[in-house]
Amino acid sequence: MNFFDKNIEALKRINLKLAEDIINSTESSDYASNTEIAKTGLTLPLLKNGKLLHSKYDPIKEASRFFTGNENFVLFCGLGAGIHIECFLNNFKLKYCAITEASFANFKSLFKIIDFSHLILNKNLSFLPPLESENFEKEFINTYIPAIYGNFEIKILRPWEEFYKDKIPKFEKKIRASLENIQADISTQAAFGKIWMRNIMHNLKTASIILPAIPKIDTDKKACILGAGPGLEPALENIKRYRNSFVLFASDTAFPILIKAGIEADFFVSMDPQNISYAHCFRPFPQKTVGIFDLCSNPILAREFLKNGNSFFFTKSAHPFVQYASLFSPFPYMETSSGTVALAARSAALSLGFKDLEFLGLDFAYTAGKAYANGTYLSNQFEKRAYKTSPLETKFCDLMFRTEVKKTEKNGKITYSTTLLEGYKTFFKKEISLNSADYKWKKEEFAIFPYADFISHLKKSVHNDKKMLTTALLPYFAYLSKRLSKNISDFADLELVLSQILEYTVS
Repeated sequence: MNFFDKNIEALKRINLKLAEDIINSTESSDYASNTEIAKTGLTLPLLKNGKLLHSKYDPIKEASRFFTGNENFVLFCGLGAGIHIECFLNNFKLKYCAITEASFANFKSLFKIIDFSHLILNKNLSFLPPLESENFEKEFINTYIPAIYGNFEIKILRPWEEFYKDKIPKFEKKIRASLENIQADISTQAAFGKIWMRNIMHNLKTASIILPAIPKIDTDKKACILGAGPGLEPALENIKRYRNSFVLFASDTAFPILIKAGIEADFFVSMDPQNISYAHCFRPFPQKTVGIFDLCSNPILAREFLKNGNSFFFTKSAHPFVQYASLFSPFPYMETSSGTVALAARSAALSLGFKDLEFLGLDFAYTAGKAYANGTYLSNQFEKRAYKTSPLETKFCDLMFRTEVKKTEKNGKITYSTTLLEGYKTFFKKEISLNSADYKWKKEEFAIFPYADFISHLKKSVHNDKKMLTTALLPYFAYLSKRLSKNISDFADLELVLSQILEYTVS
């Protein structure tokens, strides 16, 4: 077997997509086809400008000077002969790193001249798509986990940096954008890590006492995704008139508006983890409405559906502990990464097989000077706190004008928008313009969750599979890290952390 085939076979075992992209790439590499041999006998690749990537005299000694020992996670830009990477892995066996290149073609040409199979299969090294790839940021974000790996550094071979001096600013911008996304995600995990953990555990327990079923619904009808914006109000009459032509997916916020209008939603969709979510279900609600609950959502909602005799089921998201739990029993997947319940409802509708979707009440603005359609839980909350010098209108005005707004007038009506709402609108349009996923929910994904067996396994995992359990608990660790101002490495007693979780979630 030649070097290329050997390297590709190793890469297929850890990253099939990257292996296929390298195979299908062009031959237009920035590396020369010839090599040179170092004084120490190692094969050294050259760039097309004739520059060697490593010292011709003692590349190993040169590589050892590349590190201070304070690096925890290193992103290497430029594979070269891999000598610098191997030096890092050999000298710091408990640390992690990743490698990227400028193009798929660069990987391809290097794979033909040097055997990297031992590096590829090293569990402390991740091969990332090249910096030119649109998948680089996503893969990098999934690879570098600060709570586990600690500080981050970039290491670039000087000849590689000089060769790409015009592209380096673009590469660095991509890496910075990825790090900003990682930091934003950590902030979200720190804020919601504890409540997510609590909700998941309680919802898993509820999932153990229900026998969910995939909904039987006419997918030839139009699926209406309903938000609670002011635009929902004028749509209510049409919904009533042509009710039999629609299947209604109500976001939790829109749900009480429909009830007030005498309309029964087919589906109630919720992903909000916070206790305020309970306010959407204060009223008696129709038994024909099916609940779709993300496992991170507030557990009181699912219990209300259970108490009322409604059908409902739980869905999994990308939360690591949810993914861990789904290894014991499958859950249908609902996309919630956007943080927008309307997009989660869209994901559910597409997964059920709907092709024709319409969005109503998603204004992303204060249309006609209103924050929401009449009948939301906020209406009830504000009415209770209203008095003569601070009426209901004042409460909603305080909500709308808490930040700077932009005013537009059309047909004698005023609409206010904010930078945040405009951002949501842009993001939403981008998401729905993407091709719909082919993923469809399957009958076997709807099952009773083996809660008792799961808890038993969880306790054993502290000793049997510590790394996997640590990864599953990362959002909770992010919460602890912020609360106690400690790094994850300081939480050495995983058993103690788990016992704390079980103490307040398992009765």
